Amino acid sequence: IKIDKNGSLWAAGINGIYKIENGIIIADFNSSNSNLPINTVLDIEFDNDGSMWLCQNNFITRFNDNKFEDYSHIIKDYKTQVKDIEFDNDGTMWLGTTIGLGKYKNDSLTIFKESDGLVRPLSTNGIAAEPCAVTIGKNNEVIYCTYGSGISIFDGQKFTNFSTENGLANNKVEEIAVDSKNNYWIALDGSGVQMYDGKEFKHYTMENGLSSDESYTIYVDDFDKVFVGTWHGG
Repeated sequence: IKIDKNGSLWAAGINGIYKIENGIIIADFNSSNSNLPINTVLDIEFDNDGSMWLCQNNFITRFNDNKFEDYSHIIKDYKTQVKDIEFDNDGTMWLGTTIGLGKYKNDSLTIFKESDGLVRPLSTNGIAAEPCAVTIGKNNEVIYCTYGSGISIFDGQKFTNFSTENGLANNKVEEIAVDSKNNYWIALDGSGVQMYDGKEFKHYTMENGLSSDESYTIYVDDFDKVFVGTWHGG
C-alpha cells in the first residue's frame, strides 16, 4: 500500500492494483483489463516525477499518464527475480534481486554480489522462493536484507554486513524500516524485532509485548511509532 503525491491510496497484491480515494475503489487494473503483464504485485514505489513503479518478480512495470510500460529490459541480461524496489534521495533506483543488490542509473544496471562485499544473496541461479528487500536510510545509505543471510548496508563505497555472528538475533530478515533518527527497525521471522541505532542492537520479543515473534512486516510512521505485522499475531 502506498500513497501518491495527490493523496490517492494504491493497494496491490495477487489480483492486480487498486486506486482508492475516500475509502472507495475508483479504479482497478489487472492483466485482463489493462496491459499490466501479470496480476501479482510485490511492491509499489513512486519516483521523483510521480511515476509509479511496480515490482512483479520477473517484471518491472512503470505506470505514468494512465498507462503501464514494461521496463523488464532493465534485468534482461540477468537471470534474476526482483523482489523489491526503492528510490534514493538522488532518484537512483535500487532493486532487491535474488542474485544481489541492483543499482539502476542513467539507463544502466549494476548488480552488486557477494564478490563485491554483499551478504550472500538468496540464490545463485536467480530463482528463490524467499524474500529480500531494500530500504533507504536517512543518510541515503542502501540497506539490503535477505531471508537467511542477514543484512548489508551500502554507503556508496563499501558494504557493512550484519548476521548472527555480529549482532543479529536471526538471519531471516523479512523487512527493515527506518525512523527519523535513522534507527533501523528489523522484522525477524521467529525472533521478533531488533532495533539498530548504528552502534548496538536492542531486541524485542513477546516478552516485551509483541503479539508474536514471527514478524513479517514493519512500518514507522511520521511520529516514529513502530507498527509490526506478525504471523498469527496480528
